[in-house]
Amino acid sequence: MANIRIPLAEIELSRIKAQLDGLSQRRTETQRIIDDMQRLKDAMDLEAQELELEMRELEMQLVPANWLPNEILSRIFVMVNEYDLDTIVEAPSTDANQPVILSHVCSRWRQLALAQRELWNLIHLRAARYRGPLGLRHALSAYVERSGGLPLDVVFVAPPHMEAIVEVRLINRLIELVNKPPSQMKSLVVRCENELAMTDVFQKLDLRSADFRPSLEHLDLALASTSATSSVLGIDLQSREAATLLKSTLANLRLERVQMRFLPSWTFASLRCLRLAYPQTTRADVRRALRMSDLRAALACAGQLEQLCLSDAVPVFDVSPDRYNELLALQHVRHFEWSYPRFDDVQRLLCFFDFPSLTELDISVVPSIPVETWIVGSTTTQWVQPVGNNTVLLPDLQTLTLTCLDNSTCTLRQCVLSKLRRLEFIGGTARLDYVLRDPRLPHLTHLLFADVNVDSGNAGALLGYVPQLESLTLERVTHVDALLLALRKTSDALVQDALGNFVQLRSMPCPQLVEIILWCCSDVTAGVLIETVRCRNEEVPEANSTPYKFGRPTAGRLVKQIPGKRSDVVTQRPCKITSVRVEGCRGVIPRSSAVSTLLDLGVQDATVVCGDEEAE
Repeated sequence: MANIRIPLAEIELSRIKAQLDGLSQRRTETQRIIDDMQRLKDAMDLEAQELELEMRELEMQLVPANWLPNEILSRIFVMVNEYDLDTIVEAPSTDANQPVILSHVCSRWRQLALAQRELWNLIHLRAARYRGPLGLRHALSAYVERSGGLPLDVVFVAPPHMEAIVEVRLINRLIELVNKPPSQMKSLVVRCENELAMTDVFQKLDLRSADFRPSLEHLDLALASTSATSSVLGIDLQSREAATLLKSTLANLRLERVQMRFLPSWTFASLRCLRLAYPQTTRADVRRALRMSDLRAALACAGQLEQLCLSDAVPVFDVSPDRYNELLALQHVRHFEWSYPRFDDVQRLLCFFDFPSLTELDISVVPSIPVETWIVGSTTTQWVQPVGNNTVLLPDLQTLTLTCLDNSTCTLRQCVLSKLRRLEFIGGTARLDYVLRDPRLPHLTHLLFADVNVDSGNAGALLGYVPQLESLTLERVTHVDALLLALRKTSDALVQDALGNFVQLRSMPCPQLVEIILWCCSDVTAGVLIETVRCRNEEVPEANSTPYKFGRPTAGRLVKQIPGKRSDVVTQRPCKITSVRVEGCRGVIPRSSAVSTLLDLGVQDATVVCGDEEAE
């Protein structure tokens, strides 16, 4: 029997298949339309990107910095990246990260930065910035690779309270990476938190190692004040004979709280500049104190030393100069700077060394106070200078700066200064006869007094010792009017001229003076300053005298007048004051027409600044 629903089912199936075929065709057509739209969209996106790129290029052309050629821009990059190894440790981290910042500006700058090898020769490692050894290794490897074999300046700064073993590993990894050929280390600056890490550096500086010696020119080692002492330091200073056998390029050395006797002698053999800092701030610094025996032994190896700086480094005089046969002659030292010694420390140090070539001496003394036992150590015997000390010859000294802090005093009466040309007194007393062995300074051309009280009754004697003085600078000095009055007083002296005749020479102090500089002198007045310049610049013939102008002070020795011989009065006119600079002196103000008056008197450079007013 046939099923009557079969024909109906076949009809439905045919209808559904026809609908599916129609939907498939419509789907295909829709997909084609979508693909066409996507292609159209992609074409529009590509065209938009090209237009945006062209627009950015045109906008960049409007920026003046982009007008520069690559050569000039590369030179600017190098100038931006300039640094000073003396201050790079205290500088912000961004100052040492300039190459990375420049390379992230744009593609052009990145290409130029990566191609400029000089930008990548400074490796400034602040251990706190890197998390883990992998990031550190990648960063160091990138810098070494981009430097292209140029000599490297390496700076390592350990963060506070770093563990000793971690610090040692970081230093070892750093030196291992930067010392791979063809790279060479030119400078090394290390700030350690642990003496154990510093010991690791000492061991790499040992004579048995050649990691540093071939190329190292600058070495800076410092220990933090909070670092704990260690008993593992055991490298002794080598003998002077061993130092002469080594070839070293090290020219600059700075040590802070680092004991000199632990360094090998080759580190001193070729030095040109030695700077030492040993501040005594905590009891932990006792073991690191600078000792005279170590200082003398190190300087005995430094035969080429030209500059010596002791910054807050007062040696413990654990030895007497009688222990040595003679003074240690520092033949090539030309500049000696010493900050914060006591007056007696200066006297004692001069008993150990001879400075035959010294040209510049800068000393800043502090008041003498009893030295605590915890500073020098309970087992250390301090050498006390005998009363009858020897004369110290400084035959080539030309510049002397003496600063007396906190009402301290300092004299150099045992020093013979025969060629001094520039003298600066800051603090203390303004008496040449008290400070110097011989107050007569025939070659002195520049004199500066700052923060001193001038005795008004001694003003004439103060200026009478400097006949060749050309520039006088007074900064925060009292009784300035007395000094200015002394500059216009005349005095008579009997001299013998080239023909053998005796003449009475009438002259003013400092006949070569051409410049007066006044800074923040509260008691100076405009009237006295102007009258002093008038007396020295205007030629007014005096009664009963023969006017005569000398280019230089008359030569000849003072003699007594012989009876029966005629004595003529010869007036020696001083050089004219050509420069007067006044700043911060309330008694000399622009409203008093001081500038115009000085210009009328022949002053070529007249500057008066009062407080916040503009210069006139």
